[in-house]
Amino acid sequence: MSAAPPPSPRPVPWRVIGLIAALVLGGVIGYFVGDNHGRSTARPAASPSPTSVVKPFAAVALTGRQCAVQLGKRLQLGVEITNNTDRQIMLTEIQIGLPLDGLHVRSKAFGTCGSVGGNTGPQPLAAGNSTWINATFDVDVPCPGAIPVLFIAVYETGQSVAGGFPDLAPVPYTGCSGSGG
Repeated sequence: MSAAPPPSPRPVPWRVIGLIAALVLGGVIGYFVGDNHGRSTARPAASPSPTSVVKPFAAVALTGRQCAVQLGKRLQLGVEITNNTDRQIMLTEIQIGLPLDGLHVRSKAFGTCGSVGGNTGPQPLAAGNSTWINATFDVDVPCPGAIPVLFIAVYETGQSVAGGFPDLAPVPYTGCSGSGG
């Protein structure tokens, strides 16, 4: 009688391993692109904080810093962008996305919150440098808490980088208990 052949190993389930790797990768990317991790409920005005990034691997990207300043019944919000390329680019336009009612854009400019004036036309951004884009809003509601604000910086090639405030609840606003104001 001959010896039984040794058991053969089961084939590696590559589809299952690929699915698990894709889920883990999706979760990691979702965490970094998502919001509310590392953000406190009360944020001082013009302090750095996380921001949502639509194109996290773009050559021109958001730095993660935001600013917010209340000006009477108006609110000025801004985000910082950086040029990670090896050449100067020309920022050509600032667009604002407001998917909900409650705010109306009064002005847009290149510059940090609280700055007077600011360049509204094309803005050069040298390689490795950063700049701020901001917008001043008329606030049409008593508390702008759940309103998201999206900033879109368009540059010379027609490409853009976008991000902003998923909601304004953490932004201080006088008379709003949930905003730290």
